Amino acid sequence: MSQKQLQRVRVMGLVEERKITLREAGEEIGVSHRQAKRIWRRVREKEVKGVIDGNTGRVASNRICEASRGS
Repeated sequence: MSQKQLQRVRVMGLVEERKITLREAGEEIGVSHRQAKRIWRRVREKEVKGVIDGNTGRVASNRICEASRGS
């Protein structure tokens, strides 16, 4: 898990404990209030897995194949 994801988990934990508001959490992690609400919803539904990007570990869909790259 990246440092950014760990920070999101920590901050959303503070929201859960009602020590800070979602607006304050958004400012802390550098996202808008609206995005903080989305993150909070995912954390409530999936717990820690809610902050991990859904494409982690997958190959990009627009990746150029090795044969075409030529290097």
